[in-house]
Amino acid sequence: MPPLEPLPLPDRSSEEPASEFVDGAPLGHPATRPQEAECFIQRDLATDSAETALHLALIAQPSGFTVGCSTSEVLLAVMAASGVAADDVRVKKFYPEQFIILCSSPTIKNRVRAASPIPLNDTPLVLLPWTRLAHANLSTLQYKLTVELEGVPPHVWHEDTAAKLLAPYYWIQSIEPITAAADDLSSFRLTAWTNKPSSLPQILWLNVVEHEVRLAETGGVRFRGTQPFLWKKDTMRYRIIVHLRCVHDYSPQPDYRGDGSSSDDPAEDGRNSRHHHGHRDSSTEIYPFPCRRGEPDGNAPGTSGGDGQDRNRDR
Repeated sequence: MPPLEPLPLPDRSSEEPASEFVDGAPLGHPATRPQEAECFIQRDLATDSAETALHLALIAQPSGFTVGCSTSEVLLAVMAASGVAADDVRVKKFYPEQFIILCSSPTIKNRVRAASPIPLNDTPLVLLPWTRLAHANLSTLQYKLTVELEGVPPHVWHEDTAAKLLAPYYWIQSIEPITAAADDLSSFRLTAWTNKPSSLPQILWLNVVEHEVRLAETGGVRFRGTQPFLWKKDTMRYRIIVHLRCVHDYSPQPDYRGDGSSSDDPAEDGRNSRHHHGHRDSSTEIYPFPCRRGEPDGNAPGTSGGDGQDRNRDR
């Protein structure tokens, strides 16, 4: 076995100590975290397959509070009430209902559901079919956007990278063919949808995780060895400039008076003022924005006016 190679510990004597508390609370404390945020994910074949399989699932919710009820107890209760075998169903813990029952066939599902409510520790277990509509509400995205990302490194040049970058802000509808083919690596071009066009930052920082370097620590000196000692995680951090090239506004519009007359509703007049910054195509309001290569959008000429006059000149 070759001798271990010593590596000196980094000198951190001049570094500022990391702040562990914010307003008296440690980092990660609920008081330091935002209340909520949105996230968009793609609907793909795996999602469709999972939903199809879940058509055989039943949600099990005790009608009263049950203490210490296990999946094994639920399985035995289901078997006793419906007469199915142990191999016909699987019981898993679930949220916000307490259990989900996965049935092996439509026939088994119907037999189990017909036994509802199922006695369980003197508490009826109510069974209902699983549906993706439960605990969800419909949200309609009404703004279609043309977006370009500058600075995406070529070794992570794929749609999944863009989807993760934009997940808190936009849902990606499509990638430009020239981007998908990686024929032009100067900017990652895509079309996306959202309800909050102004939520997208001008700069995003992409962190690509580095492979773990396995280290063993002995007597204040770190050695390369077979035992992993994970005391940090390194990433390569890339600055991504986000260009919002154009917004198509499909939200419900008030009646627009092209003759400059005002309506009886002051709020409507305020909404109609948007037409000074874009142009209307049928029921769509279109807002083009200028941008320059290598510069955040706010630095491009004509940005404040929003008339898009400099757009073709710069790009």
